[in-house]
Amino acid sequence: MDNLHNFSHSIERQQRYSNVMTYQNDNVIDKFTESFDVSRDESAAIFEEMKKLLWLMHQASNESGPEIYVHKEILIIDEMWHTFILFTRDYEAFCLQFFGEFLHHSPTTLREKEQMKSDYDNAQSVFISERKAELEAQYSYVYDALGENTLLKWYQEYPEIYSEQNIKNLRKY
Repeated sequence: MDNLHNFSHSIERQQRYSNVMTYQNDNVIDKFTESFDVSRDESAAIFEEMKKLLWLMHQASNESGPEIYVHKEILIIDEMWHTFILFTRDYEAFCLQFFGEFLHHSPTTLREKEQMKSDYDNAQSVFISERKAELEAQYSYVYDALGENTLLKWYQEYPEIYSEQNIKNLRKY
């Protein structure tokens, strides 16, 4: 019976993912292309990755998975998320339709950054160990939920193409 339940859960999970991935919004893609020196096709591809990230974040919170953070390796996806949020009505409708709730964007605050710096300064090895465990949990969850290709794209390909400096250089205004 447990296997049947897990199988059913897996089918429902895949169906929710497939539904999210059908969503399109040309206005968001056009705005991103207008804001960054990237092709429309590149913007559309990043939009696809953003939908994966939002699905993953929601999935992780529903499954008691690891907290999914936007690390520097995937900042370009975060930039797309920022662009999507500008279209507040569309973003809200997307969240409610596919997740049943609004997915809030919670950037790291100055106080949190200061606390992280303090934690690092006070106990570097503990801080590094915790950060490594956090990253490993996220990598594992991305791999299990979205596969090797997404993991490699997000954490190997994107950091090379879309480093923090490259993103700054791509920003048109």
